[in-house]
Amino acid sequence: MPTTKIKPAKGAGSIPEQAERWGVSTDWVRKQIASGALKIYRRGKIIRIKDGDMDALFTTYGGDR
Repeated sequence: MPTTKIKPAKGAGSIPEQAERWGVSTDWVRKQIASGALKIYRRGKIIRIKDGDMDALFTTYGGDR
């Protein structure tokens, strides 16, 4: 099974940055936010998602990783 490499965590990113980092659509990220599965941090109009919060949505199955 091929493995997907993600960009190294840098702290936090915008919705488009996190979507690109994980190879998903911005709509998918927004749906995760709307469902409550993903926490956002807001300051005025700026929205950030912590890398660790985004990483927690994805789980590795099988193998010793």
